[in-house]
Amino acid sequence: MVSGRGETRVQENKSRYREGGAKVGMAHRYLVASIIAMAAASCLATTNVLQASCDSKESPERESSVQVDCSRKSFRIVPVGNYWPRNVYKMDLSHNFIDHLTHLEPSNVSVLLLHDNRIAIVEPGVFAVFPQLQVLDLSQNSLASLHEDVFKNLTNLRVLNLSRNKLIHPPSQLFTPLVSLEQLNLNYNPLRYLEMALFKLPKLERLELSSID
Repeated sequence: MVSGRGETRVQENKSRYREGGAKVGMAHRYLVASIIAMAAASCLATTNVLQASCDSKESPERESSVQVDCSRKSFRIVPVGNYWPRNVYKMDLSHNFIDHLTHLEPSNVSVLLLHDNRIAIVEPGVFAVFPQLQVLDLSQNSLASLHEDVFKNLTNLRVLNLSRNKLIHPPSQLFTPLVSLEQLNLNYNPLRYLEMALFKLPKLERLELSSID
């Protein structure tokens, strides 16, 4: 049997417990709300950076599409693909400070310009998320080697520029996936050994190999 005073203390303890639980619940909800707000702000900031830094205009090459100019913006990484316009035809990321390509997100981009950066690392299959890609310019970078699967699934690629890099001995199967390739530029690379298998491409019309020593 609980005395009146003891009963009062029990009621006080229950009240304090409820108040404490309410405060914890409020703190938890505040924390969750803060995390969501910060995530949203981060996404918005990324979107705003791309929209504020890059110039976008209608593309004359493809109806109802746009071309985005992100050149000379001091980018160190490729902007997140989710924030590229869905109807982008041409993306110009040249003359930046990008030094690696390890993860790219799906896009319908047809022309991708990455020349005049500092790219030294390109992960195998990184371009496979661009099934519509027709022109890829990686010239004037720091590429010393490329994995044989770098151009995997690029069956629509017609023009590839790898000039002015540091390529020495490209893998024999490097260009095998490029069944639609028409133009290949390897000028100004310190190439030491080239296997004939490199150039067994059914549609290749123009091969540039000047100043390769």
